Amino acid sequence: MTRSLLFVLFMVLAAVPVTAFAAANAAASLLGTWVQDDVGPVLTHRRVYRFNRDGTYEFLFTVRNTGSTAQRVLVRERGHYGLRRDLLVITPQPGQARWQPGVARSFPWRVERDPYVGDLKLVLVLPGGILDVFYRP
Repeated sequence: MTRSLLFVLFMVLAAVPVTAFAAANAAASLLGTWVQDDVGPVLTHRRVYRFNRDGTYEFLFTVRNTGSTAQRVLVRERGHYGLRRDLLVITPQPGQARWQPGVARSFPWRVERDPYVGDLKLVLVLPGGILDVFYRP
């Protein structure tokens, strides 16, 4: 009985670091800058998320004439983010959001490899199941 109890205890303790490691690894994969460019014949829209180690984020939405380097900022948002299981929860600072300031928004998310080119991509699942995809610059 002592051996089986030790075995069960070992298995439980061995599982905890794996779960903690997986959560830390998921959080680490989100850190950094993610960019989405929508290049059109007249305008190019760029949306950028930057996730920092201290739990803060910045979102920037800009537009520029295609072929030009001058850009105009449409939205700049700062706030805090957190991870709850498979949800990315972002909470804009009051006065920073174009949408409801201080109200958290959550999205199912994942970081994966693009099957065609192999680049890392951040996939946010928006309401209605729409995929919002960002790449490393």
